[in-house]
Amino acid sequence: MKIKPVLLIFITIVAFVFNCGKSYETYTIEIKDGVKYVHNKAPLWGDTLKVELEFVQQIGEFEGEDENLQFYKISTVVKDSKGNIYILDSGNFRVQKFNPQGKYLSTIGRKGLGPGEFGISYDMDIDENDNLYVCDHRNARVQIFSSDGRYYNSIRTDYLMAKLRLLSSGDFVTDDRNLLMGLYNHEGKFVKSFGERIKYDDDQLENLANQRIYEVYKDNILVAFLHHNKIEKYSSEGLLLLSIERDINYKIGYTIHHDVAEFEGRTSEYSYPVFNKVSTTKGIGVDYKGRIWVPTYIRQTEEGEDEKGDPPPEDLIAVEIYDPNGILLCRLPTGFYFYNFRIFGDRVYFVTHASQLYVQEYKIVEK
Repeated sequence: MKIKPVLLIFITIVAFVFNCGKSYETYTIEIKDGVKYVHNKAPLWGDTLKVELEFVQQIGEFEGEDENLQFYKISTVVKDSKGNIYILDSGNFRVQKFNPQGKYLSTIGRKGLGPGEFGISYDMDIDENDNLYVCDHRNARVQIFSSDGRYYNSIRTDYLMAKLRLLSSGDFVTDDRNLLMGLYNHEGKFVKSFGERIKYDDDQLENLANQRIYEVYKDNILVAFLHHNKIEKYSSEGLLLLSIERDINYKIGYTIHHDVAEFEGRTSEYSYPVFNKVSTTKGIGVDYKGRIWVPTYIRQTEEGEDEKGDPPPEDLIAVEIYDPNGILLCRLPTGFYFYNFRIFGDRVYFVTHASQLYVQEYKIVEK
């Protein structure tokens, strides 16, 4: 049977509309120029939590005799293919290695300027061969160590990096000064910038508005904006694949705050912008099922409220969990204050205490 041209055109238009704008009870999906846009209205699971966090262990002591467990300003945690845990102890200029049960194994690095020594280090990542890449920010380099602590190499770039995430190719991504993200090759040579910044007429406003956190999972780069309702996924080549937004009960924007400073007997007034908070600075992670975890402000902080209290107010921050397609599944209450977190497989590692003294390991349990 032959289909008439007019009918064929009609079928094509209907199919296009169906695929480009799907509405469900809790979310809407749009496809624009090959990019999926997900507008979440409510958690898909409703009030039911189908995952929970089961406490495994704590690494670190506030009072004790073992100096290998005495941390000061832990910046991040990584885990290798054998389950060993590496803690970047920035305040003590070292990386501490522990076995899967939390037993101390060795120390990597010390304070200094030479190879294998650290200035101020804010971040590290681990590659598929269990090599550690430590952002030695103060010494303007990235240092590479084998899993047994042997210094291997240093990478210098034209950009002082506080953070990086590795791709399987050996290239890495970091913050970019012009767009959102910068891609560098394994030798530290700049390759390209990618991502679209949110535009403001004022440079200070634009820089604040585009503050972000990011993570790499299976060579996809996930970016969450701190002050805008946007979570994005990019390919390793910097192509936008997915854009996520959620329903929030506060406005996106900023207010101008006024204050007074005194210096050498003189008083001066100054003002500065303060943006509403959406995603937190605590990180973004992806679990073993490809679900995206993003700590998010449920409401704005009130004047005089300490958001670093332990435990924090239950209605202030929750960890939002999205499926790999950007659909909001649930909001998981944290129950305790944490500085940041990383996810490796089914384990979540929280850096806890206001002075970043401990690492707490939790297992993701399906209910």
